[in-house]
Amino acid sequence: MKRSINHTLPELDEVQRKRAAVAEEIALQESLPDLLRKEEEERRTTLPPFDMLEDMIRSNEFDNKVALGQVKNARRDFARSSCMTLLLLIAAAVVLWWAYQSVERYGLL
Repeated sequence: MKRSINHTLPELDEVQRKRAAVAEEIALQESLPDLLRKEEEERRTTLPPFDMLEDMIRSNEFDNKVALGQVKNARRDFARSSCMTLLLLIAAAVVLWWAYQSVERYGLL
């Protein structure tokens, strides 16, 4: 009988250790949302270092200027392409008119 008790005690200890590990993991997982929420709150309420803040402001100003420059370039390109399209349509109309006049002049119509 002693022998069977000795065999069951290590197994029981193993089961209790596993149960404790699982309970610890469950407690950690349950506290994880609170920890994440606290970290996010702290991150939102904490100001970045002053040098970093200046760099961020400078970067935002630069990005705004670049964006405005890109808008101006896009408008200029659109105007240029619109003018070229208009000239192309006028040229096509003139060529068609000339071809019609030529066909009419030679009596092919």
